[in-house]
Amino acid sequence: MESERVEKVEVKLSYLEETVEQLNEIVVAQQKEMAELHAHVDALKKKVAELMRDEGEEIANRRPPHY
Repeated sequence: MESERVEKVEVKLSYLEETVEQLNEIVVAQQKEMAELHAHVDALKKKVAELMRDEGEEIANRRPPHY
């Protein structure tokens, strides 16, 4: 009777360990993806800032397209 309970607990522990490992792999993959996305966003911010600086005055003095 006692050995059955211990066996059930060991089986559940084994499944939990497997699940934790799978979740850990998913979290690591998501962290890598987020780092890449942050790098892309930073690059886009820099590009937009450059465009605003380079064409800022020109855009401000340009007539709207409906004229």
